[in-house]
Amino acid sequence: DNLIQKRKINEAENLLFDKIDPANSKHLSIAVNFYSKLNQLNDETLEKANYSRQEIDQGLKDIMKEFGIKIELV
Repeated sequence: DNLIQKRKINEAENLLFDKIDPANSKHLSIAVNFYSKLNQLNDETLEKANYSRQEIDQGLKDIMKEFGIKIELV
């Protein structure tokens, strides 16, 4: 949350992927919550943080893949 507030989204995402443990289902919840918070940011805020909606979608897909979940985001 702190890194998101500081608009260091790429750093926060890197940390998420470094610490994620697919054997721990709580980590899936943490990851989904992270991308949900990002998705609530407006486009201007994302742009200032050098991040995009496409990166949110891709990050969520990558997390799901880590947990062996295949989904299609619309």
